Amino acid sequence: MSSDPETPFPEHLKMPPTPVLETARLILRPPRESDTPVVQRRFPQWEIVRYLHAEVPWPYPNDGAAEHYARMSREMAAGEKSHWAITLRGGDDTLIGLIGLWKSGEEARDQRGFWLDTRYWGRGLMTEAADRVTDYALVELGWPRLWLSNAEANLASHRVKEKQGATIVARTPRRYVYGEGVRDLAADARGVARPSREGIAPHAKPRARFASEARGCSPVRSGQSPSVMSAMRPSSGSPAADETMWPASFTPRLA
Repeated sequence: MSSDPETPFPEHLKMPPTPVLETARLILRPPRESDTPVVQRRFPQWEIVRYLHAEVPWPYPNDGAAEHYARMSREMAAGEKSHWAITLRGGDDTLIGLIGLWKSGEEARDQRGFWLDTRYWGRGLMTEAADRVTDYALVELGWPRLWLSNAEANLASHRVKEKQGATIVARTPRRYVYGEGVRDLAADARGVARPSREGIAPHAKPRARFASEARGCSPVRSGQSPSVMSAMRPSSGSPAADETMWPASFTPRLA
């Protein structure tokens, strides 16, 4: 769902003004136009781009970051999405990645995306940022669940979701920048207790370790490749980037 001045964005799907979110090591703030040269320099890395949707322009255009900032600004002004620049607490406020959240992805089962400069991988920073944004959605905004997705081959992004307690509930074919692949669909929801995590707001309620425990659906087992519909039937008993977050000037087709 994209910004269209002639088609009002549905009120029930609108996001509130994007707040500043903080963790033990990070400050997540709304992006600024001054961030565009940093994005243009840090985003176009094969390790980040290869697992994004095939419509992501590659090689990345010289005006890609500027056009993406303009799109983010329109989306935030219209209440379509929230976007945050990921910055280091105690640093110089320089952007090291981006993370976004949107309520309108409920139907398409895709509601969060991120990317992080490869120089900051391996420190748990992406998990920390994703945790804070997920708690913002589930606790502070009161969403019943958060739909997430990534390329099956994107092990770093999968590990972020695994650490959060999200469970894969479906796999579907999808084309990525690197070629034909499989899209993992996962869900995170509030429910049973889980260990506390450093840097998360003290008022945050615990979420389900497995989405199926909170939602009554069957998680995908090893070796299974069910369709979305079969995976969602009730049960009887990089960090690389997420595929949905990229600086570009187009509207993606959601699977």
